[in-house]
Amino acid sequence: MNTAIRRMQGLWIALAVVLAMGVAGTTVASAAPDARVSGLTAKQKKAKKKELGKCHRKRSTKQRRNCTKKVKEKYRRLAMKHDGNTGAGKTYPVDVMDDYFTPDQLQLKINDWIVWDWRYSTSREGHNVNMRPPFPNGVIATDIQSSVMSGPDGHFKRQFTKPGTYDLFCTLHLGMTMTVQVSK
Repeated sequence: MNTAIRRMQGLWIALAVVLAMGVAGTTVASAAPDARVSGLTAKQKKAKKKELGKCHRKRSTKQRRNCTKKVKEKYRRLAMKHDGNTGAGKTYPVDVMDDYFTPDQLQLKINDWIVWDWRYSTSREGHNVNMRPPFPNGVIATDIQSSVMSGPDGHFKRQFTKPGTYDLFCTLHLGMTMTVQVSK
C-alpha cells in the first residue's frame, strides 16, 4: 500500500513537471540527449561557417577533408577556451535499477561525464533523470533532464561543466535519488 501511494505521488509530480514544461513552451522530447552548447559566439559561428564554405570549394577530396578537419579543430579549441572547458574528462557509468541509481553518490571533476544505463532495469516501469534545486551557478533545470525510459536499451549521457552539488532524482519514484559533487 505504501509503495502504491509513493508511486501515485511520483506520477502526480511527473504530470506537474510535464504540465509546467508545456506552459514554459519546452518539451522533454525537444532536448537532444547528448546535445551541448557550442561555446562559440554568434560572430565565431558565422566565421566558422564561412571557413567551412571555403573548404568545400577545394578541388580534391583530400584537400577538402584536411581543410575541414583544421577548421573544426580550430573552432573546437576556441570553444573550449571560450566556455572554460579544458578537456574531455572521464566517463562514469551509473546503472538505473528498479527504483534506485547505483552508485547513488559520485565525486567528479569539471568536464567529466555520467552515462546512465537502463540495462539492468528489469521492470516495465520507466525511470528518468532530473535535477532538483538548488542548482549550481550557471546551471538550469533542463541541463540534466532525460525522458522516461525503461531497460535494457535506454541510456542518457551528460557532461558536467560547472562545479557544485547536483541533486538528481526520478520524477516517478520519490526515493530514487543520487548526489553528484563536481569540483575543479
